Amino acid sequence: MTFQLGLDIISKDDLHKYNELLNDPEVIADPIQLRQLLQNLLMKMTSGMDVSQVFISVIKVCGSSNMVIKKLAYLYLSHYAEEKSDLALLVVNTLLRDCKHPNPMIRGLALRTFSSISVAEFLEYSMQPCLDGLADKSAYVRRVAVNTCVKLHRQHPQFIQDNGIVDTLYAMIRDKDSIVVINCLMGLEEILRMEGGIVINKKIAYYLLNRLKEFSEWGQSLLFNLLLKYKVENEDEIIDILNLSDSYLKHPNSAVSLAAVNLMLQMTSDLHLREDVYKRVRGPLLNVLTNGSSHELVFAALCHIQWILIFSSTLFTKHYKKFYCRYQEPEYIKTKKLDLLRSLVTPDNLQDIVDEISVYCNDISTTFATCAVQTIGKIAKEKPLFTNLCITCLLSMLKLQLGHVVSEVLTAFQDLLSYKANDKYVDTVMKHLPDCASCVSDDNGKTALLWLVGHYGQKLPDAPYLLEDYIDDYEQERSAEVKIALLTATTKLFFFRPAECQSMLGKLLDSAIATENDIEVKEKAVMYYMLLQADVHKAKQVICASVQPISENSYLSTNQSQPKGKFNTLSLLLGKDSFQITSKTKKFKAEIGEKHLPEEVVGETLVDINSTSIDQDELDSPGEAVEGTLVDLDIFSDPQDAGAVNETVISKYRKDVAMTPNEFEEKWNQWDTRVDVEMPLLECPSTSSILEALSANFIKTLATSDEDTQPWKAFCFAQESSGCVYLMELHYHQDNEMIAYKIKCQEKHNTEVETLVTILKTCFT
Repeated sequence: MTFQLGLDIISKDDLHKYNELLNDPEVIADPIQLRQLLQNLLMKMTSGMDVSQVFISVIKVCGSSNMVIKKLAYLYLSHYAEEKSDLALLVVNTLLRDCKHPNPMIRGLALRTFSSISVAEFLEYSMQPCLDGLADKSAYVRRVAVNTCVKLHRQHPQFIQDNGIVDTLYAMIRDKDSIVVINCLMGLEEILRMEGGIVINKKIAYYLLNRLKEFSEWGQSLLFNLLLKYKVENEDEIIDILNLSDSYLKHPNSAVSLAAVNLMLQMTSDLHLREDVYKRVRGPLLNVLTNGSSHELVFAALCHIQWILIFSSTLFTKHYKKFYCRYQEPEYIKTKKLDLLRSLVTPDNLQDIVDEISVYCNDISTTFATCAVQTIGKIAKEKPLFTNLCITCLLSMLKLQLGHVVSEVLTAFQDLLSYKANDKYVDTVMKHLPDCASCVSDDNGKTALLWLVGHYGQKLPDAPYLLEDYIDDYEQERSAEVKIALLTATTKLFFFRPAECQSMLGKLLDSAIATENDIEVKEKAVMYYMLLQADVHKAKQVICASVQPISENSYLSTNQSQPKGKFNTLSLLLGKDSFQITSKTKKFKAEIGEKHLPEEVVGETLVDINSTSIDQDELDSPGEAVEGTLVDLDIFSDPQDAGAVNETVISKYRKDVAMTPNEFEEKWNQWDTRVDVEMPLLECPSTSSILEALSANFIKTLATSDEDTQPWKAFCFAQESSGCVYLMELHYHQDNEMIAYKIKCQEKHNTEVETLVTILKTCFT
């Protein structure tokens, strides 16, 4: 009997058909049909269907001698074993038998299946096969056994200590198989994470460096990152490591080359040696830009070049043409190249770079075109010697009569003329304003134009007529910023040219006071009206008061943008000092009542708005990876709503609570541990900020270790208004960005501990 088993033959709802086929002797005897049946079953499983009803039938297939069938059956078993834990025990004998099979592939498959099943009853059966696998003759089985040790460590840490797994893995670093060595290194890094990870001494470091050629590209990049842990003892060691790593600087795989560069930079504290490393890596990085690499790889190379330029500003100066934008490149690469070109400007290449950037102002992308204009303006601000040429270039762009370009040029002039040294360019700039006023359409351009007229309108004969057009269209203007700029510009110009501006100013103030709905615009108009009504001369002293001009030095010292992040990390690409947890969440569509807060909407995570420190930059930043969920501040239109969150979470803990060390120790020894968590941190806060956050959340700190100790420890407690007391022990590993904490309380209060866990997470981030 022959079956054609396909998804179109067997209905996805007819699981009984699967049971019949899996128990049919003819199907079981035919490996091809059985394999096709299991493949169809797994396809349904991976598509989200519940096919656990055939669990018993699949268990019977696990004893097949066919390697492919056994692998498919074990894959199904691993998926449903936790759900069918009682029935899963029926396959233990089969797995144990396969762990001793002559075929190493079957031994490894059985051991990997053992480690994939997160069922407590399987734990005791998987320990001995794991120990046997570490000493297996097959390299494949040893690889799987090392990974199994890591998984067992998560489920049963005592197993690692009782069987000396750490020492065994250290010894296996000398294994002949390179993948076994990598698995051992990463396994030790995971198992010893709370102790700072694997310890790299001189023997291990030199041994790994001498075997680098045997490892895959992935393994080589990991080894270079692990070797960062090694602390060199003298300059001779530095030279040896540099020589051993030198050949990998030009490795075709960028991950390996950047990891090697990172190691060499860490080893070379001497500036002369570090400069030599920069020179060696210059060629590979430039090749990435020109050899047709993927856009993502090019962007990563540009970010690393930008980081290097902080420490070696002239390294890429002669190669500035490599950073010219190409037509087919995406916008984010073009923008990054503009930043680099701005950093590479010198008197010798200024004309070439400015001419090239000015061409980009005609780009079809308005975003990129405006970014090109901004770049020329930034060059003029950052490097005063180049201001004259940059302003000439900006003035030539006004002839393009492109609205977005003209608006950005006017914004650049507004920034430039804020500096005292640029007063000599005022006359040149102002005489071009009448020609470009009709092209300005966006709010930023209008605001910049009105600012220029307000500050320097006395030098422009047509200034009142420029303002008159805006005043006539006041009722149609929607931007409050433009209206405020118009009020200020008209009032300032009135003091210098009263005859021409008096009627215009009266009309403007009348409209702003009588018909304006925006409270800020209306109050500004009322203030100007009252000042003028009281005393015109004093009003001029107030409104036209001279402001201390900004000097170039103040700009260069505070506003020079530099990339953030660590070399060869994702944080460098994101432009952050490290990964940051942000308060970016979906806004509530439903209104929040005053009597309750729906916890399910925020992922069962509540955060105190008043006690959580949130920077404005974080609120304005684009969506990033989040750890937990913070409440969106925009949802609270009423302070009482924010108070509802505060009352729900924080007010349940008492402020006036105290405890002696003896009381703490006595309760700590008596109560059971309710929470024991190891938590990786995306950003490492200081110990003082952690203590401040704990205090703000009414969590009292009883004692701490010295700030420099590793790990830093703190013993804390909190008490609810209901009388429930929580004891906490914190271990903060700043070196490997990990924090561990234990919470103890009486058993009757165990259900309330989740809220405390939520608050602790916010304190650590």
